[in-house]
Amino acid sequence: MTAVTRTHEADRSHCRTRPQRWRRNVAPLDALAPVLLSVREARPVVQMAFLLRFLCGAVLAWAWDGARFTVGLAGTIVAAATVWECAVVFVYLLNGVTDRTEDAANSTGRPVAAGVLPARTAAAHAVACAVAAVSGAVLLSGALLISVLGMLGLGYAYSGPPILGKRYPASAFAITAAGGLLTYQAGVLAAGGSEPPPPVVVLGFFMALWMGLIGTVTKDLSDVVGDVRAGRSSVAIRLGARRARGLVAVLAPLLGAGLLASAVVFADRRSSSPATAGLLAGGIVLLVGALVLAFRALTEPDGSTRRQLRGLYRVFMAVQYLVHFAVLAATFVWARGA
Repeated sequence: MTAVTRTHEADRSHCRTRPQRWRRNVAPLDALAPVLLSVREARPVVQMAFLLRFLCGAVLAWAWDGARFTVGLAGTIVAAATVWECAVVFVYLLNGVTDRTEDAANSTGRPVAAGVLPARTAAAHAVACAVAAVSGAVLLSGALLISVLGMLGLGYAYSGPPILGKRYPASAFAITAAGGLLTYQAGVLAAGGSEPPPPVVVLGFFMALWMGLIGTVTKDLSDVVGDVRAGRSSVAIRLGARRARGLVAVLAPLLGAGLLASAVVFADRRSSSPATAGLLAGGIVLLVGALVLAFRALTEPDGSTRRQLRGLYRVFMAVQYLVHFAVLAATFVWARGA
């Protein structure tokens, strides 16, 4: 056998063994794929928003009390945040399973609706997250356990029978806002508090309204086709796209002005607290962001595509992120300088 022939035989042998090694390497990834698809189904962007709410509740409670920020406190907050996120993932996985008809009609591309993640698998992962959330809360505190159970209950009330709160504007708003408020309170509990201090009450109130009113309406604007098919009665369906956008343009600046005005009042009463600085920063960002959203809502042409209408929801979400980042940053900066 010549050297060239031996080389070709070696190449063919390598090609025969390489797919087997590749399959061995990919096998763990194949097993992990359903989990990654469930993570995607749970909407990481929304999960991050809940985490920011939780952290703002914890940080503002810590700053208001004037306690020292220790490694132990940070560890407790991280553990409680992990437990809380498990509960929130349950909420959104359950919603993805029950929303697959309208999600498919709206071409959202979510894994369950697209058929790449079986609904039964997503439901199993949701149950696992609920069990993890309850188990973790039992280990941390009774108060957190009550909050976790409340969050799980709200998630089921929104998406599951017989309530199906997602079908009607009033119930969808109430459940969504309550979930936001409960998240801020869970953050307070993680920081060692029992009752939310005034800055958390104010931030939670206005941002829960932002979440329940502005978030719900801007999301529904792009989901009309699927919502009609699923028998929902959203604000966008009842009022029409133009009036719904007008409602957003009115309510958003009012919420921004309300948060900023409340922060100014607190600044007069307790200007030395880092929590007050955080609240002021959040109020300024919310008002500016609300004005941007209002302008976008008023200038959106009739007959916009779903992608264009989805832009309003993206602005809503971006403002929400920026408000919470501003609260956290200003609170920590002021605390370091105090």
